[in-house]
Amino acid sequence: MFNVEAFAKYLSQNVHVFNKTNNNHHTTSLSLQSIVQFSDGQSNPSFKVVIQLAPTTTSSKDQQQQVNTIELVLRKKPPGKLLPSAHDIYREYAIMKSLHSIGFPVPNMYLYCRETEVIGTEFYLMEFVRGRIFKDATFTQMHKVVGGGVSDAKGPDQLTADDRREMMIDFVKTLSRLHSVNFRDFELLNGLYKQAASSLNNNNGQKKENYYERQITTWTRQYVASETHENETMNRLIKWLPQNIPQETLTESSCITHGDYKFDNVIFHPTENRVIAVLDWELSTLGHPIADLAYSCMYYHFPRMPGFTGLKDVNFQKTGILTEAECLNLYTTFAKRKPIDKWHFYLAFSIFRLVGITQGVYKRYKQGNASSDYALQVGLLAGSLSDVAWELIVNSEKDNLTVSDSGLNFGLSTKALRLKEKLEKFMNEHIYPGEKIFENQIHEMKDKWDTPPILEELKEKAKKEGLWNFFLVHHHPTEHLTNVEYAVLAEIMGRSFIAPEVFNCNAPDTGNMEVLMKFGTPEQKEKYLKPLLDGKIRSCFSMTEYNNSSSDATNVRSTIKKTQDGKHYIINGVKWFITGAGDKRCKFTIFMGQTNPEHPSVHHRQSMVLIPLDAPGVKLERAAITFGLDDAPSGHWSITFDNVKVPVSNLIFEEGQGFNIAQARLGPGRIHHAMRMIGLAERTFEQMVRRAKARKTFGKTLSQHAIIQQYIGESRIDIEQARLLVLKAAYMIDKVGAKHARAEIAMIKIAVPRATKRVADRAIQVFGAEGLMTSPADYTSPIEESAFSIARVWIGARQLQLADGPDEVHLINLAKQQISKL
Repeated sequence: MFNVEAFAKYLSQNVHVFNKTNNNHHTTSLSLQSIVQFSDGQSNPSFKVVIQLAPTTTSSKDQQQQVNTIELVLRKKPPGKLLPSAHDIYREYAIMKSLHSIGFPVPNMYLYCRETEVIGTEFYLMEFVRGRIFKDATFTQMHKVVGGGVSDAKGPDQLTADDRREMMIDFVKTLSRLHSVNFRDFELLNGLYKQAASSLNNNNGQKKENYYERQITTWTRQYVASETHENETMNRLIKWLPQNIPQETLTESSCITHGDYKFDNVIFHPTENRVIAVLDWELSTLGHPIADLAYSCMYYHFPRMPGFTGLKDVNFQKTGILTEAECLNLYTTFAKRKPIDKWHFYLAFSIFRLVGITQGVYKRYKQGNASSDYALQVGLLAGSLSDVAWELIVNSEKDNLTVSDSGLNFGLSTKALRLKEKLEKFMNEHIYPGEKIFENQIHEMKDKWDTPPILEELKEKAKKEGLWNFFLVHHHPTEHLTNVEYAVLAEIMGRSFIAPEVFNCNAPDTGNMEVLMKFGTPEQKEKYLKPLLDGKIRSCFSMTEYNNSSSDATNVRSTIKKTQDGKHYIINGVKWFITGAGDKRCKFTIFMGQTNPEHPSVHHRQSMVLIPLDAPGVKLERAAITFGLDDAPSGHWSITFDNVKVPVSNLIFEEGQGFNIAQARLGPGRIHHAMRMIGLAERTFEQMVRRAKARKTFGKTLSQHAIIQQYIGESRIDIEQARLLVLKAAYMIDKVGAKHARAEIAMIKIAVPRATKRVADRAIQVFGAEGLMTSPADYTSPIEESAFSIARVWIGARQLQLADGPDEVHLINLAKQQISKL
């Protein structure tokens, strides 16, 4: 709350303000009756204040009769550290005071206090307007506190379809009326908007600043300042919006914009279907009118989400709620303007601003100074909302967004070509010769789970040459790569079983590093991410469970339960096929389990926590033997977690966000296996052709036999098709994001292992019995100087048809997407 005594004293000192408002010219005493905070509102906290005024010069009987009760609303800045230029409550006060003077429906303003010592922040007092505020345009929830005392107010259950339609029409009409107001008529606003007016109406020969340029810059700055984790689609919006501002916005005159015009910011008359007050003017400025309209219409594109009611699935005819098209037609009629072009831009811009707001709410929640108990719930919407905005753009722009003037563009930049040249040279000089050394060291070691020294030697050389952490793509410290460019480098690295780790681009570390970069706290990044990025440690990812179809993350049954004191989590479960757990450098795992098994949404029951592998209760049981291989020195292990205790600070992001984190982890990272496998297929193909040219049967080389020529031809086709599909998937991720490249990702998850397996199977046939060798130490062919097992390529491809989900799951999802398009 705040210092009530100091506030009461301030009111008494300014009693003349209320005397004037209530036509009372006598000396009056003021008493503060109550202060109650409104439960809703994510920005500036609001309070209902009740005061009583009583004359001090009348008899006690007269005084009792003349006591005047006044209901007020106090709006103040939230406590604590705030974002620059945010929470400007003077802006609210000034615009409402000005608009009230011309009869526009806003509350009457009583006073503004700039003195922060009174209650700790600036504040203002305004009239408490009795009426109805609805949560959203479905009119299903009404704030009782506003309707309190109005006995005949029409609640949601009493509304007819005609009522809803009339209220929405007046909602749109009120907005058009606001946009017709000339701000120059108000002295107070002339001062407030002087800077904005100057930049928007530049007459000194300089470039006139566009409202959307200014707003995008401002909200980008606000978002970055409050960013707590990486949001891929928000990053895309930040890049796309300033490059696609409609030209018509440069020629239109500026007007007063509300900035947050939506249903829970207007008050309807208790019984009549008209707006009597518009609230929450904190974001008001001079700008473009369609921004307000789009902001009020963006809810048509939102589904029903926790803590958020969208209109996407509403029955408009039955409820009487206006459709989006009807709102647009009404507005253009009221405002006397032409139909709106590039509507998707305005919607995306509005959602972009809303994401900035919700992210700020979440940041305040993390700092402990949020204005509402629902701050966490609202703040977590940022990712879902930005996805909606980007989907609007993708669906509207279509080929204009994903295809260049010359078609799909897979060209490499100069920096990528330079890295490719360095990488190929390193592979030839160090990796291929190092493969034999690696295999020999493995066989000479007493413990096969120890790390062959050659790996660490090669890692140091690669790091010194800057050939490190390519997989991070946009986060690479010196070279910012696209996914297409990384795909080319990944294919080169994929030619060797040891190369990905040498360049610190190995799974599952790559996925874990992406998770920590996007969602980790500063402390988690320092303790776990930094040594991973440096290649000092390794990690694993614990999701798959025995006797459970874990390709559907909602099936996970392991538990993560908070202790009674709320300081720790207790983890129980058994995970298996946990890749990399046997490596003695593996220091931690990201564990996925249920924190809230009773949550109504199956996608909000799971969470992820960081667990050190040396924590009490963590036991590595055994390595899985697949096709006779244990894949030492890393392996795929069964791990028991028996009452493992970790601090709550080990939680990644928030409880209930495990499924969303898993989806983010499987974005671009989901195709890294496919990128690398193209390299294995290519190298296997080369070995097959060399063998076919060198080995003779029945008086001819194998390459002269028609069936072998068919093997070679079909293998070339398989590899080229798979590579092009991988490049297209990478290109789509670069252009529109992983979510809108789901079809391409599903296709390469299916196509690449199949193609590689076919190529390897043919190569095995060409090599004969020698092709079945899984231990390169037993590989005697002079064709290949370094150690390379074609049988292992086949096994790896077969394993990948189950890893990250079986082919059948990807086929089902792919089919559903294709069916929905037609």
